[in-house]
Amino acid sequence: MSSKTNKGVAWLYNEVCALLDIWADQEIQQQLAGRLHNMCIYEKISKRLTDLGIHRTGEQCREKIKKLRRDYKTVVDNNYSPAFARKMLVCYDKVHEIFGKCAVLKPSFVIESIVYNENILNNGNEILTDKHSDIITEDNSNLQLNKHLDMHEKKHAKDSLNVNTCQKKYSAHFNNVFKQSHKTGIQKFKKKIKNSVEKQAFLHRKLLKRQTTLHNKFIELEKKRFNDELICEHNKLIAMEAQRRKEKEQEIELFKSLLQIIKEKKT
Repeated sequence: MSSKTNKGVAWLYNEVCALLDIWADQEIQQQLAGRLHNMCIYEKISKRLTDLGIHRTGEQCREKIKKLRRDYKTVVDNNYSPAFARKMLVCYDKVHEIFGKCAVLKPSFVIESIVYNENILNNGNEILTDKHSDIITEDNSNLQLNKHLDMHEKKHAKDSLNVNTCQKKYSAHFNNVFKQSHKTGIQKFKKKIKNSVEKQAFLHRKLLKRQTTLHNKFIELEKKRFNDELICEHNKLIAMEAQRRKEKEQEIELFKSLLQIIKEKKT
């Protein structure tokens, strides 16, 4: 195997799919079934991944499978929708295709969980791993395994009972809170609509009042302009009349002068 194992590097989608395909292989499942110490099987999986150009250690493969099963179990237990499950578990479709065909907790997974998450020694905090597997005999391992399987089943039944109790206890409260929240939301929406209508009516009245004021001002300006035009025309007529009267008087004076001249010539 190459020394490059991508330690600390997140798994890519195609790497997870390849790991699941190899892990779900019937031959691999037969080898994993009922085995307490299975690191050698995951080393085989690691080697097959290497043949595909994916460099991961057997430990990384096992931890990734365990994490995928935990995440999938969370999705199933909480009855998440497929859309939300895909956000939580990017490769949900592939995981569901593999794990959805059987129970979420297989015997091999229970064994791994017990071995890596519980103390099987009465006098210490030492956790059983593949590095310490050679100090426990097969008979003692089977005895401890059966004991912890019974404990796990009892704990699971107790947890299920607690969940059902909580659901019944808070179901009515949740429904009341939801109805109250829904009712409050409707009241707020109605109040918002009412305020909007009142505001529109106020703006409409204000607009009409403004239009009336502008119309009155316009009429006043038009009247003033019309009066100014009448006065101007009247003044023009007076000036023209005075001019004509003056011209007529000049003509009369001229005519009188001509008559006087003619009269003087005759005498």
